[in-house]
Formats: sequence, structure tokens, C-alpha cells
Amino acid sequence: AGIMDRPGTFAVTVAHMLQRNIVYYTNSTIGVLGWVTIKLPKVMYVLPVAAVLVCVLLLPRAHEPRIGLLEVAWQIVLLGSCILLIFVAAYLYFTPVGLGVVHSVQGRYFLPLAGLAAVTLSTTIPPLRLHGPLPVLAVFIISSAEVFLTSVVIIRAYEVF
Repeated sequence: AGIMDRPGTFAVTVAHMLQRNIVYYTNSTIGVLGWVTIKLPKVMYVLPVAAVLVCVLLLPRAHEPRIGLLEVAWQIVLLGSCILLIFVAAYLYFTPVGLGVVHSVQGRYFLPLAGLAAVTLSTTIPPLRLHGPLPVLAVFIISSAEVFLTSVVIIRAYEVF
């Protein structure tokens, strides 16, 4: 009822929620350990993004497909529509009708969209590809740092040793 009566207001609400909660959505994409009580160091939220950017921007590919402007526009429309549908579902299921916020949206709900976003980025951004072992080594180091930091957080939180 609330969405159909005032679709413009709902769109503004979604935009406001995205703007206001971007840090929360980022943190809840990676997660909080335990019973949502063990916060991770801030660097652990940056490392996976850095690894994806290195893969998308720097790793060479043998036969790299390119997509046109129309396909890029279509994929952006798909991404935006999926984000909007996540908010519509959360509004309909968790939020009282007419409320000016959308309850219960978490960053993990956006994870399935990451693949489409990565494909769109990697096929539209001009190649900055580095040849040689440096990009692969960078991804290995970033991944190793993430695993090491996760182990340290778990050992400290649960006093394993």
C-alpha cells in the first residue's frame, strides 16, 4: 500500500537509506563474527575489495570480451533494479506500512550482485593489465593477510590458545 500510494517517496527513502547506511552495508557484507559481537578490524573490510579490484583491473586474460554501451546500460539497469527489489522485499516483509525507513536490509543481500558488477567493470574499463607474476602475487598476499587477520581475531575473541 505505501509503495503504490507514494512511489516517489519510497524511491527517496531507498536513496536515503543507501546513502545513510553505506558503511553498515559494507560491514555486514563481510560480516561480524560470533553472535554479531566480534567486530573485525577495518582493514579486513578493505582487503576483499582490494583483491577484487586487482583481479578486475590488473589480471591479464587471454581472450577478453568487450561489451558495448547498450549492454553496459542494461547491466546497470539490472543492478539498480535488483537493489531496488531487495529494498522492496525488506519493506514488505519487515517494515510497518508507511514508515520512512526500510528495516532489516543487510549487506550480504547484495553479494549475488557482485558477480554482475565485476563482469560489467572488467569488460568496460580500459585494460590496465599487468603482465607477469605481480598481480597474482598481490592477490595471494591480500588473501593471505585476510586469512591471517581472521585467525588472529578468532584466537583473541575465543582465547583458543
